[in-house]
Amino acid sequence: MRSLVVALSFACLLLLSEQSGLAQPISFRANQVTNLPSTLGDEIGSLLQGDFNGDGKPDVVVVALNEILVYPGVGEGPVGAPIVTPISPVLSYITAVAGDFNGDGIEDLVLLQEVYATNESQIVTMLGNGDGTFRVGVVTSIPLVAIYLETADFNNDGIPDISWILRSPNEDVMEVQLGIGNGAFEAPRHVPLPAFVSEYTIGDFNGDGKIDLAAVEGGDSGPKFIQVLLGNGAGSFPEHETVPVNLGPNLNLMAAGDLNADRYADL
Repeated sequence: MRSLVVALSFACLLLLSEQSGLAQPISFRANQVTNLPSTLGDEIGSLLQGDFNGDGKPDVVVVALNEILVYPGVGEGPVGAPIVTPISPVLSYITAVAGDFNGDGIEDLVLLQEVYATNESQIVTMLGNGDGTFRVGVVTSIPLVAIYLETADFNNDGIPDISWILRSPNEDVMEVQLGIGNGAFEAPRHVPLPAFVSEYTIGDFNGDGKIDLAAVEGGDSGPKFIQVLLGNGAGSFPEHETVPVNLGPNLNLMAAGDLNADRYADL
């Protein structure tokens, strides 16, 4: 059985799947509503799942502007009282990804913080302590606004890597940082993108065992198309293909997953 966590204003809603396969319609039942602290306002950057306290049960993590809240799983759906790690200094919008970035078997976080006052960004590694709290690891400054943080093993070495879109007035560029395995990353690798990117996601779209990139191409108005950049398993994306479908001007979000159980990533 799989569960789905949905972030609402001031609350998290846990939905439990009532089916285990895709051969029948999937439905969910509401299991628990957890009220979030009112001090968070509507400034929730990311909602993640993982075992952050090492008890073998999936936890729910809420990443906000000024703190990280880990709601420990207690089994059968409900979550316990939050374990709080303050974020300092408080910056602007935050998004996050989870993974074991230093190879100690404990889930960590990488935060992408946008500093609107200076049009800059920061990548901050928050290393897990194994008890639901985190400590600051490596902090990397980015001279432009970065968006759409993702994590995957782009070079197939078993170490999680990270990527983001670097936004400039003239073009968008994807940057990939390969993980070293100690919580730090190599220097960013620049991946040229076909055009203005409004959304992207990652997955193995051609079934070769290497991570690819699917990007929505197009500005705020006019038609949008999908460009698939094929990964070479070394952290680069030398080939790309255009998906011949006009998505219209209003596409805002995209995700990848094997929706028809054929072992290929779908969009």
